[in-house]
Amino acid sequence: MEFLNGINALTLVFSSLLIFAIAYRFYGIFIVHRVLRLNGDNVTPAVSMADGRDYVATNKNVLFGHHFAAIAAARLRQDREGDRNALAGRQRRCGA
Repeated sequence: MEFLNGINALTLVFSSLLIFAIAYRFYGIFIVHRVLRLNGDNVTPAVSMADGRDYVATNKNVLFGHHFAAIAAARLRQDREGDRNALAGRQRRCGA
């Protein structure tokens, strides 16, 4: 590893990030084409079975908001249950 003695740490970090970005790009293309076999001509159930009630096509930004809210709500619930369990444990230890 003598060749790394003269390299600046910032150069090493930048080149590593560049290599990771390039690998991510090409590996993502490989996954899409070879593993998942995604096709832009396929329609989603919201389009193919649209009934105006259960299956309704919507904007991708709205879907992202719903997805984010569901994750945030699950985390909030987990935090509340953790606080409740911690409080119950303290009450048991203190004899309350």
